[in-house]
Amino acid sequence: MTALYADRPSSNPQEDLFGHAPFAESLANSICRYPGSDGLVLSLYGPWGSGKSTALAYVRHFLERHPAVEQPIIVNFNPWWFSGQENLARAFLGQLQAVLPAKSDKFKKLGDLLGDFAEGVGGLVDLSGMTGGAGSKIGKLIGTVTKRKPRDIPALKSKISSILREAGKRILVVVDDIDRLTPEETPYVSA
Repeated sequence: MTALYADRPSSNPQEDLFGHAPFAESLANSICRYPGSDGLVLSLYGPWGSGKSTALAYVRHFLERHPAVEQPIIVNFNPWWFSGQENLARAFLGQLQAVLPAKSDKFKKLGDLLGDFAEGVGGLVDLSGMTGGAGSKIGKLIGTVTKRKPRDIPALKSKISSILREAGKRILVVVDDIDRLTPEETPYVSA
């Protein structure tokens, strides 16, 4: 008998057919319990179809099982939806802004700074279809773009870093499908 399967990653570790769940659980535990305050870059490398997206989905699943205070804020970003250096940077900043907790004063200030930073790297884009409503917030900023003085990008970056440290909440950025970018675009994802 022949079976057909969709080319879609699994998101339920109980359906793990290839043994990715133990690795994903261990990685999720390591992320939650990482004692340092510096950023980390972790990479899953493998050929197409080897289960990288499934492993990432399992990591998210296991992260969500940790107590809320241990869980990072997760930013899912698929850069291949966008093209060009400026679009990648703006899209990422918009996605980050969209997932920040709205009730926290620190994160509200961070969201405002991210809007300024996005403006500084080449203007703003309407991401309402991809950021769960942040596009309207960003859209309000567009009206003020021409009225503002140019931003000091290094100073904004420093303020953003400072607020993140003070907030005491980790942010996990999950970048999937990076292999779909052009060779020229790939370096901008990690910049």
